[in-house]
Amino acid sequence: MRVNIKKLIFLGLITISINAGTNIKHTLLMPRPIIDNMPIEKTGQHDPFKFKKLFDHNINFQVSAFTKHSIKGEDIGKYFAVNGTNQIVIKNATTSVDVMADADIDVWDRFLIHNQAAVAATTIDADFNLNPKQEVYGIRIDFFGLLNNPIPNSFFKISMPITYIENHLNSKYNTDAPDADGDKISDFFIGKTINSGVAVDLQEKLAYGKIDSANKTIFGIADIDVHFGYRLIDNKKNRIYISGLVTIPTGNRPKGEFMFEPIYGNGNHVGIGLEIDGQMRLWKKKNHKGFLGFALKHKYTMDGTEKRIIPLNLPNYPFAHYYLAQKTDAVANTPLFPAANILAQNVTIRPGNSVEGFLGFKFKTKRFLIDTGYNLYFKEKENISLKTAWIDDVYSIVKEGYNTTQVFDVANNALVKINNDILNLNGAVTPNQLSHKLFASIGYNFNLTKNPAHIGIGVAYEFASNNHELEGYEFWLKTNRSF
Repeated sequence: MRVNIKKLIFLGLITISINAGTNIKHTLLMPRPIIDNMPIEKTGQHDPFKFKKLFDHNINFQVSAFTKHSIKGEDIGKYFAVNGTNQIVIKNATTSVDVMADADIDVWDRFLIHNQAAVAATTIDADFNLNPKQEVYGIRIDFFGLLNNPIPNSFFKISMPITYIENHLNSKYNTDAPDADGDKISDFFIGKTINSGVAVDLQEKLAYGKIDSANKTIFGIADIDVHFGYRLIDNKKNRIYISGLVTIPTGNRPKGEFMFEPIYGNGNHVGIGLEIDGQMRLWKKKNHKGFLGFALKHKYTMDGTEKRIIPLNLPNYPFAHYYLAQKTDAVANTPLFPAANILAQNVTIRPGNSVEGFLGFKFKTKRFLIDTGYNLYFKEKENISLKTAWIDDVYSIVKEGYNTTQVFDVANNALVKINNDILNLNGAVTPNQLSHKLFASIGYNFNLTKNPAHIGIGVAYEFASNNHELEGYEFWLKTNRSF
């Protein structure tokens, strides 16, 4: 087992360079589920053989208060942006040919705020940066029990994090000049009414994928993991436990209303898995002991329904899921609408396989306990499919010169039809994730002879080679007690 764990760590470190890269033009980021956090769970644990016997059962109750803070928000900003940076530049161009060729413009302003007088000069001008960061505060509860009845050498475990999440998109406008009607790009992205009362330029407000600088918060139970397993080895020197697990989804489903929306749990998906967990004593002296702890968990997360924005594969028109669109049979005086309003689709998401590994050293010095080690997390790319088939030739991105007082003529007024061949389903999923976490904790054991108890503090730093994982640091304060 020691050899296999070392191989896992080695392969994980090698994969850093293989997995490195910068992703752009995505509409949703699904972070690592909060419940998959072995350093908080497994540091500072008591040895099972010291549990007090009670009706042939041994119970340990553990509570951990924790906080996590992501950094390097500019990398996550690149994930949502269009050009490999976290800045998006929106300006006026004389023709659509100009905007496609102009390296200084990412999006032409009149694709977002309609202007029927297409060649007229306009003062609208905007550029902004995205610097998303996340703060998590929570309490994790782990309830562990050794059983001899009805199955000898069995055990159970229940884990449940209760979390409060703050997502900060941190969108900062360097320029945000209004047009002649007083409309601004920032107004469009936060979902305000645009071109109100301008008959030739009617448009509905943005309903999905809003870029809002206000912090978004959410609170809830971030899934429940239930384990039932068997103690293969359990003595004073070594232990190896193996268990099956079920993830009971209690988290929220993505709704697509805001860019970088807060999600606790795994998106409300049922999961099943296996875990092996062990500890080996390395040495023992009168007042000192050293242990090697290891664990490996595989989880398969099943299909579920979420709402996500499907971006468009139009290289010459970045951010096209925000462009103004119209329905093929639209009559005169029908307002345009941002394409995101109809590209926010109910989809079937299968998160699939994930693996979490743990390797740590535990040093006991009288009543003090020191843990340090490494935690690996890997999750494969999500699988996505539309719940309802997209029907071609129903919607189109609108040319800048269309007059909304007239019947919509696809032949003359459509820039491109929103058909299946340009739907970019990959842009709505989170790619495969690989992250690495280093951790350390120190604790104090007391009341060792009866109802053993422990209190400790810990710190960890998680790093990743890609820009679609939340890199950052975390702290925890934990206590546990055996009955």
